Amino acid sequence: MRKFLSMMAIIAATPALAEWQQIGDGDTFRAQVVNNAFVDADGNWFQFNSNGTLTGGAAGKELTGTWRYQNGMACFNRALGGEDLPADCIVVLVDGNALVTVRDQGRGKQTQYTRQ
Repeated sequence: MRKFLSMMAIIAATPALAEWQQIGDGDTFRAQVVNNAFVDADGNWFQFNSNGTLTGGAAGKELTGTWRYQNGMACFNRALGGEDLPADCIVVLVDGNALVTVRDQGRGKQTQYTRQ
């Protein structure tokens, strides 16, 4: 029940009129997210690649890493500009070409991206 209430809070906090759907399984994640580049309003971008690597860029630095899908979340290890960042798991919601990530296993910062 707690997880359901947390997800309802996430969905309620996303932009009005959107039809956000949480990705809850690996097959859907692979079909809708993997091998697609997503960019946020600041020009930061990422791509989960089918070979298990993560690529992208943020703040003018290269983003690299590895990912796996488990327990309804995309989990990854990453480095920005060659500096290791903490591992994280994100909840992913989609609406057409828009994607929202919610860090810290669905309890943290939300960022909206657009598919490129």
